[in-house]
Amino acid sequence: MESLRLLAFDTGPGEPGDHVRFELVEGTGHGARMVLTVMGADPAQQDAVLQHVP
Repeated sequence: MESLRLLAFDTGPGEPGDHVRFELVEGTGHGARMVLTVMGADPAQQDAVLQHVP
């Protein structure tokens, strides 16, 4: 069984961004690299989107 490498979800109404995706990909030899993609965010809300990232 392959490990899970992707978590994707839609944000709730009134939250910044419309779709958030976390993906684990090959790193540089010291572990995995996490890629965060936020789609649908109003450019004025981009800072608010990043504040929701743990």
